[in-house]
Amino acid sequence: MPSMPRTGRLVSVMALMACALIVSGSCRVERPPGAAPPGERGLESIVRELEQQMPGATVGVLVADATTGEELVSANADRLFVPASTQKLFTTAAALEELGGSYRFLTRAILAPNERGGSDLVLIGGGDPSIDGTAGACPEALFSQVALALARAGMHRIDGDVVGDDSRLGRDYHHPSWQLADLDQPYGAPVSALTFDDNSVAIRVQSISGQPPMVATPAPYDVTSTLQSSDHTQILYERSNPTGPLTLAGWIGTDRVEVRVVPIARPALHWAGELKRYLESAGIGVGGLARERLGDHPPSHGTTILEWPSPPLRDLILQVNQRSLNLWADLLYKTLGEEVVGDGTFAGGADAVALMVARAGIGASDVVLVDGSGLSRVNLVTPTALVKLLLHMRASPHATDFASSLPVAGRDGTLRMRFAGTPLEGRLLAKTGTLQWVSAIAGYIRISRELAFAVTVNGRLVSSAACSAAIDKALVRIAAAIEAKGERDKGKSMYAPSRSGESDL
Repeated sequence: MPSMPRTGRLVSVMALMACALIVSGSCRVERPPGAAPPGERGLESIVRELEQQMPGATVGVLVADATTGEELVSANADRLFVPASTQKLFTTAAALEELGGSYRFLTRAILAPNERGGSDLVLIGGGDPSIDGTAGACPEALFSQVALALARAGMHRIDGDVVGDDSRLGRDYHHPSWQLADLDQPYGAPVSALTFDDNSVAIRVQSISGQPPMVATPAPYDVTSTLQSSDHTQILYERSNPTGPLTLAGWIGTDRVEVRVVPIARPALHWAGELKRYLESAGIGVGGLARERLGDHPPSHGTTILEWPSPPLRDLILQVNQRSLNLWADLLYKTLGEEVVGDGTFAGGADAVALMVARAGIGASDVVLVDGSGLSRVNLVTPTALVKLLLHMRASPHATDFASSLPVAGRDGTLRMRFAGTPLEGRLLAKTGTLQWVSAIAGYIRISRELAFAVTVNGRLVSSAACSAAIDKALVRIAAAIEAKGERDKGKSMYAPSRSGESDL
């Protein structure tokens, strides 16, 4: 359906969020009347020490009882911070609530009549991120099924073109606030409805004595090189714009090989070419060209020869949060826009996620969300908003899928090497976030009372590793202090490891 003007949509979404604040009370973060301030619980000093280890930075902390919403420790909890990849919590939560854990993306191949009286083979992307050979099937598996479907239909030649169609999710492949340097990295790959192999290819650069440096890719790729042989290596990978050719400049040492994974610029055209080459290698002739389709919607007429479903959404979200996959998160974000508000762009995704944010009782002034991955430095979130989201999802019908997608401390995902050997190993599950000058973590701690927490550091000058270590130490101490109070109140602790050495998550 047509989307309303951006200004109108923003006003309507903000109004809905304001209304939700009036009616929502199920996940308030609140301090009971007369409750002792955090300093009297011995927690304020822990936060203060964390701040002292981050000179010049701003530190935001909020820890709440996950059952009651009672605030246990707070510092700058209502200040806006760049969230980095903790932003993915909002995206994956909205995807579960709006689409459901059983939702599947669909990639289709159709034969569509062309103006020359023949038929084009059109590969229509549905936004499936999983055709990458690591978490799902590889592109060749899909291509082979297309070839088999054509053979079963008695077709050994396509008289028209092989066409890539990624119109379902718009063609704003990159959010305008992303930094240009990020677009040359795999984590800044174009967000296209037609996505295979994370829309990236490996470039191989080799220098052989007496010869100019050679640049090779596994498939045709728009790349130019001014590299020179030298006694040292310094290769610059640059684009003047996101869809322009990649230029390699600098030097490479003699008899040296360098391999780098880089994003492709025009996914629909690239994958149409890959499918065409695969079909020809499989003995199916193609009379026309490989090209991308530039219409705003997939073809309205044609014969479907193959439908390829993705794994269920809950499995994809597990990958997003465990591996912190930017492209996958942004595909979810734009898909939410298409499915919820009829606009498969970043702007549509923002409107769709805002609806879930409103239902969670999060104030409009607590979030600015422009992408699904957290790659944008324009995203702004308060620790209060993160904790309210966590409390909202804990009470959601999708609570199990959401919590199960989060890395577990000392065990897996981005937390595999963190908290190992501490009392929080196996008992903390959370999403991490890292950008230049930014470190963040938000999730749950399961001790005698379950906690929801968020810690965000903006403007850090210390290294990412040093910042993470300081945050981890602070969280261990905070959990220990809260647990100690629980022991006094209940006379029993669940904080010690079980006899089997396994957590009770």
